[in-house]
Order: sequence, then structure tokens, then C-alpha cells
Amino acid sequence: MMFNRFALVLAIVLSGGPAKAQLVSESGDELLVCPDRPPEPELVSNMGLKESHKAILIQRMYRATSYVAILETGECSCANRFPAWDTVVEYYLANYARLEARFEVQERTKYYRNSIDQNRPAVRDLCIAQDNWD
Repeated sequence: MMFNRFALVLAIVLSGGPAKAQLVSESGDELLVCPDRPPEPELVSNMGLKESHKAILIQRMYRATSYVAILETGECSCANRFPAWDTVVEYYLANYARLEARFEVQERTKYYRNSIDQNRPAVRDLCIAQDNWD
């Protein structure tokens, strides 16, 4: 299992990010769930190592937002799973971009991670039922 995660991370890094990565199952079959995902914004892609905690915050915000949209609509469409990043980036810039203390950023990240963890089982069930889960 660890090797598979390593291979996935390596594929993501080598391809330029998660939106561009080609996911492959253990059997070697391509997983083509929502292949037209919007690319990760340059703001996130261009954050340096010292700001990686802020990039993680934006990524968690994005996933938490998509999970809420899926639960609110009951639809696991690609538009709900992988919406445009604009709203999340705007919210981040207005509310979190000026945070300097790593601890503060990590606290916000924890909030979104908890939301993801809480909503994931229901989202997964909906998406599996609609044949739209990786």
C-alpha cells in the first residue's frame, strides 16, 4: 500500500500537480473520473516550500467546499467535485492570506480537514452510487 501512495505522489509531482496527474489503478487501468478538472491555480502551484502550509490550506478549503456542494445538491457531478477555484482563492485572499503565524494557518487547515473527514463517508456513498468516485 505504501508503494502505491508513493507512486501516486510521484506521478503528481512529475506531471505538474494533482489536476494534471494521470491516475492508474493497481491493475494498470487508467481512472478517468472527471478528466477535465480545472488546473490548480498558480497561486497554489507557485508557493514556495516556506509557504507550503498555506498551499495545503487552500487545497483543503477547495475539497471541503466541493464536499459541501455535493451534499447540499445530492449530486456528485464533476462540476461539484471539481469546481472552479475562483471562489476558494478569493475567500483565502480575503480571510487568510495575511496570516503570518504557521500555527494560525494550521488551525484553519485543521478546521477544513475536519469538515472533509466528517463529510467524506456521505460524499463517497453518493459518488459511488452515481459512478463518480476514484
